[in-house]
This record gives sequence, structure tokens and C-alpha cells, in this order.
Amino acid sequence: YGKLLGDFGILTALDGGAFRGDSATDMAAALPGISCIIACEPDRRSYKKLSEFASDISGKCKVEALECALGDKCGEADYVSSGSRGSGRSGRGHRASTERIRVLTADSIVQNRRIDFIKLDVEGDEEAALDGARRIILRDRPALAVSLYHRTDDIVRLPEAVRALLPECKLFLRRPPCIPMWDLTLYAIPDRAQFI
Repeated sequence: YGKLLGDFGILTALDGGAFRGDSATDMAAALPGISCIIACEPDRRSYKKLSEFASDISGKCKVEALECALGDKCGEADYVSSGSRGSGRSGRGHRASTERIRVLTADSIVQNRRIDFIKLDVEGDEEAALDGARRIILRDRPALAVSLYHRTDDIVRLPEAVRALLPECKLFLRRPPCIPMWDLTLYAIPDRAQFI
């Protein structure tokens, strides 16, 4: 996060698909001055670990852990839970079980708080999560990090959706160092950011 966002002055972030706190750890380390991360994770087992992590990092920055998925409307949805990164509303797996989960929009979670950065790695629901964050994106003009590898047409549809919301942003594609190497992230950086 730090290389692209530089000295952007990020104070509050929304972490969609927080898993067990790994991305919140990266944010806290890379973004000086970050004071609050709202971390959303729908998988029950991963959320439990995220909650434990949230209490451990409290001295560095505040982490608000929420057990929910992000979407374009509030409600409930079926969720295939495996306790791993393969969990999701369209997930599958031989060890997975299906359960009902709470779905919230980013707009309903954030309400009147300012958001400086939104990370979305929500297992194929990125477009719906962007729709559910429309009000805060238009209001706050945050930097975005959106996963582009869950659906075949993500690499076309998601940059178009981001460009429609934030036409003034600079867009970058980055592949984080990981195995397997299919992860691809779209970064949308507002003009006011200072680049390193």
C-alpha cells in the first residue's frame, strides 16, 4: 500500500474481505498516521481470528471488526464457508458448509465518518461492494484497492466502474508477491496523493 499511496494522509480505511487481519496489518505498517480500520469479514471462522487480531493491534491503530459481507444492499445471503480464502457467496469446496450471513453496504457502515482508503477483496462481489459504497466514494473521494481476479470480466468491468465513480483518479494495476500468482489489484489514486 505504501508505495502507491505514499504520503496521502490516510486516517481511516475500510477493509472489505479482511480475512484474519493480514491486510489490516499491512495497512497499519505501510500507512503512517492511520488511526482506524473498519474490517469486514463474513466467514465465521476467519472473523473469530480477525476479532482476536483486532484486540492485539489496538495499541497501533483502532480496528473495528464486523462480521458481514459487503454488497449493494443490506440483507442476508447464502455464504459458502470453508474458513479459507476460497469462501464466498459463490464459493465451493469439499470441506465447505453453507450458512446465512449478514450483508451490509459500505455506505450503511460508514455513514457520516470520513473514509480515506477502501480495499475490496470480496471474492467476486467487488462490483456490488462498489455500488454499495457509491455515496461515500462520491463524497470522500478515497483511494481504492480493488481485486480484479475473481471473475473473468473483472479486468474490464471493475476499472470502468471505478472510472465512472472517480474520473479524476490515476489507475494502476499491481500484482502482489504471492503464490499462486493470479492476484491482481486495481489501485485508484486521487490526484491529491503524493506519489513515491
